[in-house]
Amino acid sequence: IVYLREQNSFLRSLWGQSVKGVSRSCRSFAEFMDNLDRHPYVWNYSLFLRDWQEVFGSQSLNACVFDRQAFHKGDLISDFSHKIGVPVRNNSRRLRKKKNVSPSFEELENIRLDNIARRDLNSDQFSKTPMSPETIDPVVYGERVIRLVSDSNAWVNENILSSQNIKLPVA
Repeated sequence: IVYLREQNSFLRSLWGQSVKGVSRSCRSFAEFMDNLDRHPYVWNYSLFLRDWQEVFGSQSLNACVFDRQAFHKGDLISDFSHKIGVPVRNNSRRLRKKKNVSPSFEELENIRLDNIARRDLNSDQFSKTPMSPETIDPVVYGERVIRLVSDSNAWVNENILSSQNIKLPVA
């Protein structure tokens, strides 16, 4: 079972986790995006899905887009339980009122600059210049990501998600 998160959301979250997480990354969002080609297995879903098909057989893959509309009863836990044939247990996580809210780009940028200050890195290693508004503009960023992932997503939609109602975005 694999849930495929739409890459715009996924890559922004991945950068955010690297900045605020244990690694305390100092790379700007632009630097992160400029280095994606070094790690295609992270965002190019067709790479690992082809490998998984080869190893496990296409009939063994159960994939869907990570989207509430695609989930059984609109809920991830219910969906996963349904896929593995196990009844849903009462889950206290659902009862929480506090949601997992991701920090804004601006908040993450402040954390990144704090990471640099804490590490006292030289100015040549990471950009200490705050990101320009264009760098974090969701439209500019979104267009860049969709160009990057479109061919891979088209293959996934055709070969893995063909029976699903919700597909990955393509250009």
